[in-house]
Amino acid sequence: MLISTAKLYLDKFFSTTSGDEVTLTEIYKIYNFALTEEKKNRMWIGNKLTLLKKEGLVEPLYDGKKANSPLRGLRLTDKGKGLLSRTLNSFATVTTPIKSDRKNGITLNDVVRAMPHIRRENPDFEITFDFRLRNG
Repeated sequence: MLISTAKLYLDKFFSTTSGDEVTLTEIYKIYNFALTEEKKNRMWIGNKLTLLKKEGLVEPLYDGKKANSPLRGLRLTDKGKGLLSRTLNSFATVTTPIKSDRKNGITLNDVVRAMPHIRRENPDFEITFDFRLRNG
């Protein structure tokens, strides 16, 4: 699933709440699904959940702790919150570790070498840097 497609689903799923959790009933109502067609609805949400979980955007909420507990809703992960701009700190999270051979830490050159991979992982974001020399 493309991140842009995933964002469309998340925007719609979480359109009725400012929180990080949404119930299946709320999602079904947003899409005007008949609540009586539980099997059809669960198949549909199961497909979406598989793709959104693979991207690390949501985690499932279950009624109980047993393996066969019914799904009751979805919770945004930090990555999902970032995609929906629910937290400012989520944008600062880098999923790609930047490696350096130096003992003194990461250099500007290390960051430049990591950028192509970071941009491929985050195609919906414009990634920019602002470097300034410190006085002293």
